[in-house]
Amino acid sequence: MSECGCSGPQKTFDGMSVEYKRILWVVIALNATMFFVEMAAGQLAGS
Repeated sequence: MSECGCSGPQKTFDGMSVEYKRILWVVIALNATMFFVEMAAGQLAGS
């Protein structure tokens, strides 16, 4: 019995797609923005 259970050749992920890179940069920017929002909120709260 096959482990995969699917037919056809398997695609390998190399992370070089332009769309993947664009989405990754958006996620990184959102993460950085939230970091600064939380730092500012902490300063304003005196925490």
